[in-house]
Amino acid sequence: MISVPAVLQNYSSDAVLADELGGYDKKKWRLFKWSNGQYVESNVSFTPGAAYWLITKNGEQINTGPGKSTRIYSSSKISLFDGWNMVGNPYIFPINLAEHVGLSENVEPTLYEWNGSSYNNTTNMMPKGGNWVYSNGNGTMEFFPIWKPGLLSEVEVIPEETADEEDFNWKAKIITKAGNRYDETATFGVHESASDTWDRLDYHEPPVIGDYISMAFDNDSWAKNGGSYSQDIRSDARTQTWNLAARSNIKGIVSLSLEDVHSIPSHQDVRLVDPVLGIVYNLRSEKAVTFTSQGNENPYYFKLIVGEADDIQSQLDDMGMVPTDFELFQNTPNPFNPVTNIRVSLVEDARITLKVYNLLGKEVNTLALNQSLSKGNHRFIWAGKDDNGYQLPSGVYLYRIEINSHVGRQLYQSTKKMVLMK
Repeated sequence: MISVPAVLQNYSSDAVLADELGGYDKKKWRLFKWSNGQYVESNVSFTPGAAYWLITKNGEQINTGPGKSTRIYSSSKISLFDGWNMVGNPYIFPINLAEHVGLSENVEPTLYEWNGSSYNNTTNMMPKGGNWVYSNGNGTMEFFPIWKPGLLSEVEVIPEETADEEDFNWKAKIITKAGNRYDETATFGVHESASDTWDRLDYHEPPVIGDYISMAFDNDSWAKNGGSYSQDIRSDARTQTWNLAARSNIKGIVSLSLEDVHSIPSHQDVRLVDPVLGIVYNLRSEKAVTFTSQGNENPYYFKLIVGEADDIQSQLDDMGMVPTDFELFQNTPNPFNPVTNIRVSLVEDARITLKVYNLLGKEVNTLALNQSLSKGNHRFIWAGKDDNGYQLPSGVYLYRIEINSHVGRQLYQSTKKMVLMK
């Protein structure tokens, strides 16, 4: 994301970029702006305070041409549209959001910057770069590069409860990875002044571009400012439940881990529920949780529950998370490429062996070998590879499970077909 911290003599994108990049050629470089809730590929005018996505085949250093620096002895104001805005630092030096920027009260007091593989929250605006900022209705950002007492008295700066980390009862973050892309902004927690619906401590999930993985809090049901959020802070209730939605255009295995779980009070359980597969993960003991993406950008839903053990168990019972029979389910998706899920239900603690065979009966992959599992629902992922990691050809494969008690008594066995299709 780029911006120009100057008032140029010729501010058209052709004049600024063509010398180094050549005439506009989608195979060599592309330029996007955000307009009316979507990306628009077009010529733009480089003005201080505006930012754009520039995608180039080869890295280049851009000479913008002659211009004047933005004046620093008076404020500079940017008008913000309802929703997302791409903004740039209008000055040639870094600007701190809390110290030198006034926000109208409907503007979320955080910025997002792209680091090449994920977004980061930041309160610093670097020169020549760009940031996302969200406004609930039309708003303004006013820059005061030279601070003087009383200069920000007429505008709102970052609220104290947002800036003071000590006021959080606790806060944790979900890190999600798909391929070489990350989502590192999904933050949840409890704050003494927060509500269970929208408030100033809740931040929207920024728009994606290119290959991506997004893990957001699904708050479409909120009466006020409903939508997808990267941060959702709640009140200090006995038990809280967050709805999560993962989206990606990358095919393959996605991993999820919890950062700062130690900040959550030790007497509270932390459970991640996959309601489709009926699987419950204990995020205090699980280092990472994996699931599959078909790369179609459809949401994959989870529930994140933090609270007292009996409250959580009651919710799990209501959701039907306790199996009533041993069962090997049909893999999903089927046919599949490149990965598929195999779900197993256990009505008691047991040992399982789960293997994959070709149609000649040759064993090609062992997913579990006499593995001890607790009662409940479990999921295995097969990526269409043999035990040596080599990709197998398209075709029909068999998967077979044997479930035994811990003393060796056979409890269940089943075989099903699945189709690997490239």
